[in-house]
Amino acid sequence: MKLPPKVQLTIAILLLGVGIAGLLWAFLPPPQEKIVLPLQEIRVPLPDSDQNALLIQAYDIVINLPTALRMGGTSSLTFSLKKSDTPITISAMDVDMYDHYLVTVELKPEFSHANLTPPGVMKTSLLAGQELSMQWNLQTETREDTSGTFWVHFNFITDDETSPHYRTAVLARFVEIPTQTLIGLSTRWVAAVSSVFLVISLFLGLPNLSVSTEE
Repeated sequence: MKLPPKVQLTIAILLLGVGIAGLLWAFLPPPQEKIVLPLQEIRVPLPDSDQNALLIQAYDIVINLPTALRMGGTSSLTFSLKKSDTPITISAMDVDMYDHYLVTVELKPEFSHANLTPPGVMKTSLLAGQELSMQWNLQTETREDTSGTFWVHFNFITDDETSPHYRTAVLARFVEIPTQTLIGLSTRWVAAVSSVFLVISLFLGLPNLSVSTEE
């Protein structure tokens, strides 16, 4: 039995709305959460000296991570070091870190139930007064929530091979990210079903729209 044109048009409008909503859910990333943590003052000893090398510039650690991961979708995770106006306590025994050491930052995010791109440890030099930012992509293919730890170390290296090098842990931040599905479907399935709804809405709606206009 063929449905009346107005009923077909109503169904087409409903399918169109559901299809658009599904595509938006599948392709728009979840909102981001911003975590700001002050970097602790860092001092390392100078070889054969009573003085300490001090990282004179104050920094904030800024982590932007998704409030949720959608199964089958991809979201970004960003780590930044931003200069801060927080005063640094400098004593008579402190000297500028960069006069004696090369400073590198080592980052290692470890997450369960999620794929991280690029994987492994990332290292970069931190020049005097410089800010830095590094980004990863997170993707999950399971319904399990994602959890893990964001590790950050500072390395202090000298040109003198006989002098000691120092490695300081500055952050071990545990995070949890829930995984979302839409009625149990991943983003790829939601996108596929939504596309089918849009096609059906066009086949139902366009002919009946012209009939409704003529009436």
